Amino acid sequence: MATDIAALGFWIDPDQPVPVLHQPAGCQVCSNTGYRGRIAIHEIMSVSEEIERLAVRRASSAEIRKIAMAEGMLTLRQDGWSKAQMGLTSIDEILRVVA
Repeated sequence: MATDIAALGFWIDPDQPVPVLHQPAGCQVCSNTGYRGRIAIHEIMSVSEEIERLAVRRASSAEIRKIAMAEGMLTLRQDGWSKAQMGLTSIDEILRVVA
């Protein structure tokens, strides 16, 4: 299972137990989706001086992303993975939304 999850691009800490992931089970109340309500996933990037300099010089989004990731930017995929580990959503739903 850990290998399958890693192949999808989700990171697993080898020092932690493999998380228990859930699959949605539908019912009449949720129209057989397995979900109730909505949960947001967020992409969070702090604008550091370095990122500001890149933006001012009109650097490519790839350059900005590289620096942002090095500075700890949280991606949609990472936030989704965190919420899947908490049992709030499924891997399939995260992949559907962030694809």
